Amino acid sequence: METLGWIIWGFGYLLLVITLFRLGKKKGRARRMFFCIYASAGLALTYYTSLSKFHLLWILMLRFLLALIFFALAVPAALGYHKITQRRPKLKILPPQSHPPFGELKWDDDNWEGQILLPAWTGFQSRRGAYGSQDSGSQSDGLVAVNVNPADDAVELTPSEAQCRAMKFQIEHSEEVVQSVLTALLPHYQEWKKEWESCGGKMPVVTAVADFKKLMGLSQVHVLPHVSDDLAYVGMEFGCEWDDEHGLGVVLHGARVVDVGQADTAFCWQPDETPVSPPPSPK
Repeated sequence: METLGWIIWGFGYLLLVITLFRLGKKKGRARRMFFCIYASAGLALTYYTSLSKFHLLWILMLRFLLALIFFALAVPAALGYHKITQRRPKLKILPPQSHPPFGELKWDDDNWEGQILLPAWTGFQSRRGAYGSQDSGSQSDGLVAVNVNPADDAVELTPSEAQCRAMKFQIEHSEEVVQSVLTALLPHYQEWKKEWESCGGKMPVVTAVADFKKLMGLSQVHVLPHVSDDLAYVGMEFGCEWDDEHGLGVVLHGARVVDVGQADTAFCWQPDETPVSPPPSPK
C-alpha cells in the first residue's frame, strides 16, 4: 500500500509541474493557479506529515468535484430561471372562434397549438405522425396541425390580426396555394434529383406537379410572427418520400412562395435571410 501511496503522490506532483508550465496561458489562468495552490498544499502535507498520501485522491479530484457541484447547482437554477421568466398568456386555452379562423388553441411552452382544415390538401399523403411521418395508409382528409408563434415583443401573446388574416387567406385560397407550392417545388425537386443521383442515390421520377400528390403530405402549418403588408408569413412543413429524415419546408406570404428547403425552413425562417433562389427549370 505504501508503494501505491507514493505512486499517487508522484502523479500529483507531475500534474502540479504540468500546470505550473501552463500558467503562462491567459485562458483559465485563475483556475490553474487555484489548482497549484491546493495541490502544493496537499503534496506538502502528505510528504511532511503522517497524513496518508491517499488523501491526494480527493485533492486531485477537487476540480472535478467543483465542476459537478457547479452543474448540480447551475442546472436547477437555469430551469428555475426559465420557469420564472418564460412567457405566459393570460389564458392557456383559447376557446374555438375566439380568434377566427382558428379553432381551439392550447398554449404549449412558447406557442399555440391546434388543428386546421385545409380541404385543398385532401388526397395527399396523411403525414400527421412524428416528424412528418405517415400516420396512415389512407389519403389525408385535409386536417393538419397548426402552430401560431407570437412575436418576441408581443404584449398580448394571443394570435395577432395579421396572423389571423394569414390563416384565413390559406383557407380561402387553398387551391391557389397548393398550385403555387407545387409549381415552385418542381424546379427545386429536379435540381435535388440531379445532385442526389450524381452521388449514387435515387429519387422518384416527377415530371409534373400532379406527381407530388402521391409522394408527400402536409404535416403542420406554422403561422410565423413575421409580418409584411399586414399579413403574416406562413410556413408549411411536409413529410415526403424522397427525404424521410429532413422533410420539406415551404414559406409563403399569401400565395407567394418565399423559400423552399428542408422541414426546418417552415418554422426557422427569418425575413432577413436571403431566400433560396429557384434553380433553372429543367430542359
